Amino acid sequence: MAGAVRRGAGGPGLTEATAGGMAEFDRIAPHYDRLERWFSRGLMQSARVAHLPSISRCRHALLLGEGPGRFLPLVLRQFPQARVTCVDSSAKMIMLARREVAEANDHRVAWVQADIHSWQPHGERFDLIATNFFLDCFEAEDLAQIVPRIAATAEDQADWLIADFNLPARGFARWRASLIVGGLYRAFGLATGLATRRLISCRPWLEEAGFQLHRRTDFDFGLVRSDWWTRTAGQNNAS
Repeated sequence: MAGAVRRGAGGPGLTEATAGGMAEFDRIAPHYDRLERWFSRGLMQSARVAHLPSISRCRHALLLGEGPGRFLPLVLRQFPQARVTCVDSSAKMIMLARREVAEANDHRVAWVQADIHSWQPHGERFDLIATNFFLDCFEAEDLAQIVPRIAATAEDQADWLIADFNLPARGFARWRASLIVGGLYRAFGLATGLATRRLISCRPWLEEAGFQLHRRTDFDFGLVRSDWWTRTAGQNNAS
């Protein structure tokens, strides 16, 4: 969860729309990368990048909740002509992510510090969207507004990558995942003030916006899930 910086005509600069309720992620920003590596042992990063190599084109990517910059450098490397807009609510997360971008690529990234509820795309359109470990921070009533707003910025032909924690359907895997995910929500609630305590599937709102699940990969007995959603011309039900 992070913020964003917008680049003005005079060079790099930070434009803050509003930090809103997620500004508390500043508290854990200096420790987030280390905690993730310790906790997930590469699991979360594997989920982030699972489908990225299979995407063949990108002109303008939107990364929401990029955090300390685990995914952004890979997008810049795979699509050397693409522009990227990073939106995050945390100024400290943005600062860390900027350190991961080579100076030669700095001009390709627009940084925007904003809560997703207040972010305005200003007419920008994206053919690649990534919401990695981001949408699990919202309740159903929020997602009902957020997902359609994000989808409205997508080109008629677009890819949407979503990596998140997951609760398997049944059995020991579900029991195990429930304990782990519940513990994570409690920990992040104490550390950041995050109020959300349950996972909500975004599928209904994605499908309403014309996206279809193209490929899914589960990790660690279904604890973490990586989805690749696509929309092609004629599938946009939101317009």
